[in-house]
Amino acid sequence: MSRSKWVTVLMAATLGVTMGQPAVAHRAPTPIALWGGFDSAAARCQRIIGRAAGRCGSAVWAARSTCLAAQAAGGTCDQAGTESRVQQAHQEALDIVDRYCADSAVDLGFTLTLEAEADIDTFCQQLDAALVSGVFGPLPGTGVANAASDEAASCMSATAAAATQLLRVAFRSRTRALDRIARAALPPSQKLTIIARSTATIERARAAMGRRLAEYCPNERFTALYGRSADVILALIAQRGDCLGGAAYVQNAVLCPPAVCGNGMVEPAEQCDDGNTVSGDGCDGTCHQEALPLN
Repeated sequence: MSRSKWVTVLMAATLGVTMGQPAVAHRAPTPIALWGGFDSAAARCQRIIGRAAGRCGSAVWAARSTCLAAQAAGGTCDQAGTESRVQQAHQEALDIVDRYCADSAVDLGFTLTLEAEADIDTFCQQLDAALVSGVFGPLPGTGVANAASDEAASCMSATAAAATQLLRVAFRSRTRALDRIARAALPPSQKLTIIARSTATIERARAAMGRRLAEYCPNERFTALYGRSADVILALIAQRGDCLGGAAYVQNAVLCPPAVCGNGMVEPAEQCDDGNTVSGDGCDGTCHQEALPLN
């Protein structure tokens, strides 16, 4: 059985699947006060795991958003090619960890290196689902095959660009902060200061993306399209960035927030999320898919 197959088996057999989305494979996160200060080999492995997860997430989102933005504007997209790029991004991330991490992941809180690979794969899948639904949810019909109005397509394209920039900052800021803590023996107060500065950097980026987005999609138009403000959507996207910390770093200071049904973004433990908690519309009040009666 190939290594990628073993990752799938590990996620499905060891963890189980919650609404089609497996949880992280690693054991309970270590308190940040006790986490870090690893030897050079483990710290290098941690940096590789974090970077691999971020690159996978960014590459998958780039492929999806390019395809969906084209469709929203009335163009076409090579669906098979997009899916191939998505799978390639997953495989490249696993290959990097397998090639350079060896057994050092065990020192970081993963029982096996395969657990780290499973968590990267899971993070990439969940980010994919969250961003596609959160950014391109307003697409008519299936959300993948029909064009939107010119104004809606323009708003979604601008939102996708803002999401890309915000995630880039979030991934870079979080991985740099956590990698610094991983490689140095620091007192708890300094660790929290490093993380707080990272949070402030992400918040400044979110505010800047909000101002830029308003230039291309005014607030009134945005809210009419998404059912919530740009600030809310961008905050949700920034929170998805912290899922990288929760998946790739076994610590408890930077974690993926719990899913919130009705926020318009498909998150772990959800099968769907249409932006409300009303049943009878294909996605029920607990974000389970439901069959609609035939007319």
